[in-house]
Amino acid sequence: MSPKKSRKYCCICSHYREEMVDGKVISLHRYPANVAIRRIWLQRSRLVRKDFVYTANSQMCSQHFVNFNGPSKDHPLPSVFPNK
Repeated sequence: MSPKKSRKYCCICSHYREEMVDGKVISLHRYPANVAIRRIWLQRSRLVRKDFVYTANSQMCSQHFVNFNGPSKDHPLPSVFPNK
C-alpha cells in the first residue's frame, strides 16, 4: 500500500496545489530567496493574515499574482488578495 500524500496549501487562503479554480490549475510558490523581495511578500502576507508566521515551508498560490500564474519577471510580487 502506498503512503497517502498530504496536500500542500497556500499560507494565505485555502487553495491547494493542483486544485482547479475558474478553469486554471493552482500552483504553489515558495517565498523568494532574495531578502528584499521576500520582505515585501511577508509584509503583504501579514496585511491579509495578521497571525501569519513564515517558515521555510511557507508557499503562496498562483491566485495571488497578476494573471493568476504565479510570480513572473514582470510581476514578482503578490498583489491579489481576498476581501474580508
